[in-house]
Amino acid sequence: MAQRTRTVLQSLLAFGAVLALTLLACALVAREQQRQIDAAFASDTRRLLTQVDTRLQSHFAALRSMRGLFAAQSEVSRLQFQQFLEQLRLRDSTPGFQAVQYVRALPEAQRADFVAAVRGDRSLHAEGYPRFDIHPANTLAQHYVIEYNEPMRGNEAAFGLDLAALPAHLRALELGRDSGLPVATEPLKLVQDQAGRTGFVVRMPIYRRGAALQELAQRRAALQGFAALVYRVDDLMRDAIDAQLLPALRVRIGDIGYAEAGAAAAATAQPLFDSAPGALATGLRMSDTLVVGQRRWAFEISALPGGRYEPERARLLAILLPGLLMALLCAGLVAAWASRRALALQLASTLAEQKAIFDNAAVGIQFVKNRRIQACNSGLAEMLGYRAEELVGASTRILFASDQAFEAAGKAAYAGIAAEQHWIGDVEWVRKDGSPIQCRLHGRHIDPQRLELGSVWVCYDISALQAAQAQLIQHEKLASLGQLVANVAHEINTPIAAIKSSSLNLGDALALCLSELPHLLQLLEPPLRARFIELTRRASLPASPLSTREERLRTRELGEALEQAGVADARRVAGVLVQLGETGLRPELLALLQHPQQAQVLRLAEAVATLLRSAANINAAVERVAKIVLALKRFSRSDPQGQPTATDLRESLETVLTLYHNQFRQGVELVRDYQDDLPPLPCLPDELHQVWTNLIHNALQAMNYRGVLHIGLRRRGDAALVTVADTGCGIPAALRAQIFEPFFTTKPAGEGSGLGLDIVKRIVTRHGGRIDVYSEPGQGARFEVLLPYAGA
Repeated sequence: MAQRTRTVLQSLLAFGAVLALTLLACALVAREQQRQIDAAFASDTRRLLTQVDTRLQSHFAALRSMRGLFAAQSEVSRLQFQQFLEQLRLRDSTPGFQAVQYVRALPEAQRADFVAAVRGDRSLHAEGYPRFDIHPANTLAQHYVIEYNEPMRGNEAAFGLDLAALPAHLRALELGRDSGLPVATEPLKLVQDQAGRTGFVVRMPIYRRGAALQELAQRRAALQGFAALVYRVDDLMRDAIDAQLLPALRVRIGDIGYAEAGAAAAATAQPLFDSAPGALATGLRMSDTLVVGQRRWAFEISALPGGRYEPERARLLAILLPGLLMALLCAGLVAAWASRRALALQLASTLAEQKAIFDNAAVGIQFVKNRRIQACNSGLAEMLGYRAEELVGASTRILFASDQAFEAAGKAAYAGIAAEQHWIGDVEWVRKDGSPIQCRLHGRHIDPQRLELGSVWVCYDISALQAAQAQLIQHEKLASLGQLVANVAHEINTPIAAIKSSSLNLGDALALCLSELPHLLQLLEPPLRARFIELTRRASLPASPLSTREERLRTRELGEALEQAGVADARRVAGVLVQLGETGLRPELLALLQHPQQAQVLRLAEAVATLLRSAANINAAVERVAKIVLALKRFSRSDPQGQPTATDLRESLETVLTLYHNQFRQGVELVRDYQDDLPPLPCLPDELHQVWTNLIHNALQAMNYRGVLHIGLRRRGDAALVTVADTGCGIPAALRAQIFEPFFTTKPAGEGSGLGLDIVKRIVTRHGGRIDVYSEPGQGARFEVLLPYAGA
């Protein structure tokens, strides 16, 4: 009892020590993963800030280009300004802004002449601008009036606006005038934005050509006006920030005031932008500031839960689980070591038992020199019906039925061990009573450098090998089945995930429809109601997904069409319509889009379309699962009586292809070439499933799951021909004759048993057919299985 207690304590100590090392390794790996995550987060945030700063600098460059226009000539007409902007193509080179403006510095004394000049300006429109006036009406010594405004549509409210009457704008203008640098306003609500979203304006001062600008007074006296870009902050930021980073990060920006010397920071930052309001972030955070047009923007960037900044749990499990097994193994080894003295006492008895088993085994061992048996075990003597002393000293000729068989076997065997240093082959011996026995021989020289020392041969009855081989074949079948089960599990998981996602979308969309749809349908007149239903029907139709660039281009084109049609908030409406699958502005949509309940119409159209699309997705997923289940039923169907069954070979192949569908999506192009009028083949379907499984699996591995897999089925004479071809590495000519031998494999150790093609050949032969292989290195391989019809 004391010995057992001591053994248990030692085992527990070993277990605890190894487990502690494993936990330490897990901690180190977790720390390294966190370090990599921190580094990736820091790199991403630096890249994000650089992207924003680079985009804003490109906008400032556009402003400098406009300043250059006014520097090149003293007066710029409205037509020249518009043509200049068209040449700049700002929408393509610096997207994200709402409007481009020119703000004129206007003394009160020139006000009347300026208004008259603008009203009579017919360079763009024949009727001019008869209603133009400066607003709000006021009498100031200096006015800052928005004179040029592109595009005009959607920004009419800003035309003629006197910024000198607006304190936030006036402060920015005076700072830009005095500094000569681009200047941004504080966050504000743009007069031209009916939705009231946050925006800001960046302006570049323009001075009279040739004027001295070294002194403050000189710059104030030479001021001519400002070139300006107007932004909605949300549009600018979502265009400037990498689309790959937005789903993983919450970006919040606040304005903390002007950065000029002596200016104090604002007590609290004015919110500018939030990419994911209300989202819960992880512990990764970063804060920084950028100076944008002399104002300081405070950036707070935090990581969102998700794959980009999540540690790899699988790696920790890959350390923890083997470590736990090693701890158990060490505990077992300690227990074994503690009991070694008891085992030593049993060693003599065990050796005696092993010697008895060795002597009575069906496997024979002989030591041969100059083709004479120098020694042998009792297993060889018993297998051949001799006493051991009768064999020792005798020539190995005693084992063969004739001189010819003796010479032929000796020539093949000794040539084999001379060339390859070992030889394996099957021979027919005769027992002492003259009866034949089929044996497999394994031979090797004791020392290849000293052939005179002789050779050692191990032999065993072929029937024993066949029993062991049958066991290995069963193992190979189970291994193939295990891989298929893994494929099927992955394949079924995809439609289940689609069903789950679609059901969540269904719930949200259904709740919205139930609460608002009846009321909306009552508000719509019958013609509009029909157009609303048509909109939802079209939105639910399948469509190819758009890239970010395509979606942005389509939104812009549709937004411009909506603006020309006079639809309010055209850019937002265009974005919703593109999400609903609309490719252009159909005339029948205008009435809906101009309806007072426009926002509710679009929201409910999207909800109804979501209901229809989600239902279709669920149906498709259910059909996919049903197809997989049907394939499994066909694959698992077997005839315990082993009777041939008329089988559709196309259906047999498709059953296996369905179960391997998950492998094809990774980069394999599947090509089917089936003959339509092929009659059913009498066969054992479950055995043919094993044939197709092995051939298709080998083809996928040969291509490393990248390439073209060709499956052919047609009739050749009185037989059916099935072809499985791949574009993999091919099979060298020297190995082609060996691939059907049992235990031969070209795969790395531990990845194949060498029985797959042996099983295939046995099954094909049992069906009266044959299998051929055609291959060139680097050109792939093609296996042809020829199966005869009954009676052929």
